[in-house]
Amino acid sequence: MFAAPAKGTAAAATGENNAENRLLTEDDFEIGGALRFNYAAQRSDGDQRDRGGDASLDLFRLNIEGEQQGIEFSAEYRWYTNQDVLHHGWAGFGAGEHGQVRVGVSQVPFGILPYAAHNYWFGIPFYVGLGDAYKLGAQYIRENGPWDLRLAFYKNPVENDPGNLERYGFDLVNHAGCADNDDNAASDNGSGDNDNGSGESQDCTRESNQANLRLAYTLDEGGSCPVELGLSGQWGMVPNSETGEDGSRWAGAAHLDMRCGRWGVQLQAGRQVIDVDLDSTDGDGEEDTVTFGGMDGKYQVASKANLGVLNIAYNFPVPWENIDSLTCYNDFSIYHKDESDYSNSKINTTGCAIGRGPLFIYADVIRGKNAPFLGDSGAETLGEGGAGWDTYYNLNLGYYF
Repeated sequence: MFAAPAKGTAAAATGENNAENRLLTEDDFEIGGALRFNYAAQRSDGDQRDRGGDASLDLFRLNIEGEQQGIEFSAEYRWYTNQDVLHHGWAGFGAGEHGQVRVGVSQVPFGILPYAAHNYWFGIPFYVGLGDAYKLGAQYIRENGPWDLRLAFYKNPVENDPGNLERYGFDLVNHAGCADNDDNAASDNGSGDNDNGSGESQDCTRESNQANLRLAYTLDEGGSCPVELGLSGQWGMVPNSETGEDGSRWAGAAHLDMRCGRWGVQLQAGRQVIDVDLDSTDGDGEEDTVTFGGMDGKYQVASKANLGVLNIAYNFPVPWENIDSLTCYNDFSIYHKDESDYSNSKINTTGCAIGRGPLFIYADVIRGKNAPFLGDSGAETLGEGGAGWDTYYNLNLGYYF
């Protein structure tokens, strides 16, 4: 997390700088956060089912936002039970009447923003690095009436160590034995099998030099039925430290985000292709799966696939005094893989979000097939596949301040 400048800094000896102007006051920033707890029960986990599920601390987070001398800033740090990470942290500078440049760790502009889901668990875009992703670089945002244009260049993920699995969101990672891993050469943080560059050649890949373009237009902006239509593109390098060659990664998507009265509909269709340049033993220099990691875990993802999202939500009128909001939804996403022998990955979540003042509850029934952390969470969940459907019951209670 980006801390506020230390108070009590002295002015320069020449007296040209006023120390008072270099300090943040209570009017300059706001501090907030959240404390969340989670209860979960998974149908395929017999031991967990016998004890009636498990409850645990989900996270504690702190946010700081403000503006000083025309520079806007925002940062958030999160503590989970298995990791603590910077979620985002950027400084924003005005760029013309309708534009802003953000430098630091910002949300990658791709697809439906801010989230291509209504539920706590999110959907497949999140788990293949195409939803609610954050990286280190610079972003230009221009909002002018119904138009929303976002351009970004990211040098690399927040953790510039492809062997580190402690990160928010999911990026391409590799095994701990790679020479370019900063801190994890002695520890794998998981199975060494099925990693990027797994096998005899021990190839080591990472994300670098990513560019994003997102253009959206809102029909009936300010009306009772606004509909955002948008196109997104993403391009990036995938360097291989073992071979000295560069692979590539690209993705594209079209989306619709409608909020019509009490109804909400999200549609997104896209494609992702990751060409990893390997010293491959199969002779074609390509891999059918690559390794993604994050939230202190990792799994295989098919390197070429189409992505689909269909989410529907309804915000109910609330007659009860002690409930401020009640939104129920069904979110569905699919990762349709090019390899005909691979089984497609799917997540369908049915649930409700309930708000009462600073309290917010997600109550979800999650059905997943070949999906990370659902059922068979082995190395081939989003890769080759083969696991059947599993059901996950999740209840998340959060206090936001």
